[in-house]
Parts: sequence; C-alpha cells; structure tokens
Amino acid sequence: FDNSFKAGTGADNTIWCLTPLPDGKILIGGVFKSYNGVADSRIVRLEPDGELDQSFVPQVAGNVSTIAPLDDGKIIIGGLGLIAGHPGRKLVRLNADGSFDDSFGGETYNRAVVTVAVQADGKVLAGGRFTIVASKRHSGLVRLTADGKLDDSFDIGSGAPAAVLGIAVQPDRKILVAGEFRKSKLMLV
Repeated sequence: FDNSFKAGTGADNTIWCLTPLPDGKILIGGVFKSYNGVADSRIVRLEPDGELDQSFVPQVAGNVSTIAPLDDGKIIIGGLGLIAGHPGRKLVRLNADGSFDDSFGGETYNRAVVTVAVQADGKVLAGGRFTIVASKRHSGLVRLTADGKLDDSFDIGSGAPAAVLGIAVQPDRKILVAGEFRKSKLMLV
C-alpha cells in the first residue's frame, strides 16, 4: 500500500469505475453518497494524493457506472437516472467543475448505460442494458454525435444480443464490444 495516498475512510459504498486524468487527478464513480466523510453525489474527483478535490461539485442524482474524460476537460458519465427529476437521462456530460453541460444530448434510455467509449472524431459509443433510446428500439449499443444526439448512421441491425458491458475502439477504428452474450462474450462491430 502507498501510505502517502490519503483516501481516509474513502467511499461509503461501492465504487464502480475510476479513471486517471492527465493532470494526475482521479475520477471515481459508483453508488456511494460520501467520500472520506464528506457528503457527495456518486462521483468525485480526487487530488493525486487521494484528498477530495472540493472544486469539483457535481449534482448527480443516480448511480455512476462509467466515466470517460474528454480532451477539453469535460466528462461523460453513464449510469442510472443521473439528473434528478429526469429518470431517463442515463448519459450526460459534465463541465470540468462538475456542473451539467446542458448542450449535450438529452436522449432518454429505458435502462442503464454501463459503458462508454469516445472515438477519435468525438462521437460517443454507449453500451448497457437498454433496449430503447430516444423512443427508438436500440438494443445494448448506440453511437451518439459529439453533441450527444443519437447517430442514426450507426446501424448494427437488431443490436447487441444482450447487455453490453465493455467497449473498446481499436486503432483501425473497429469496435470491440463485450457483454452478456451467449455464444461469445466478445463481438466486433
């Protein structure tokens, strides 16, 4: 253990995701409601030494299952009911200070967004347990434009055969998708 990392009591419940940032800070998300005794909202940013970054103040209402930092300092998060009063908003973008970026998306999902990946062109791949996005049938995997709108040019037919739990974009721009598939746990799009 690195005793210089000052996590203290840490999160009061499960951490589902974490990602390091270029400046050495760390984002963590999950089902916790406090970190090191400080009430928070299921996503926090830590200083490189583990201390809570008090300048990051998100108002996230639901569980956070995935985090994707963007080059401009903004952050895409997915999960369950992320905006209070809007249970369908399961994928949102935060500004660098943690506030909601209202210019992103607005699409609704009938079930959880579990994983996201950002392509080199800024488009966002979202995977999860959903079967409907923006009132259209999309099973487990969709692509959004850089401003968060459903990209109808991304058509994988009837969708993923089950819940999508992981997405990776390869250097050749092909997409690897992992999930709860029966015959194979991995597919290539």
